Amino acid sequence: ARHKGQRIGLVTHRVPIALIKARYQNLDPDTVRTLELPNTYWEEIVVEEGMNG
Repeated sequence: ARHKGQRIGLVTHRVPIALIKARYQNLDPDTVRTLELPNTYWEEIVVEEGMNG
């Protein structure tokens, strides 16, 4: 279910991750980090690309 090489910069409990990707996909992670978003916390998750075989 994970996308290979996908980097998820913002994780939240209440806002769907798809909505965040749609809204902030063109922004840098540092820019998103400085935004004051309600009910969110910052976590950077890097999915390894070494699963291609």
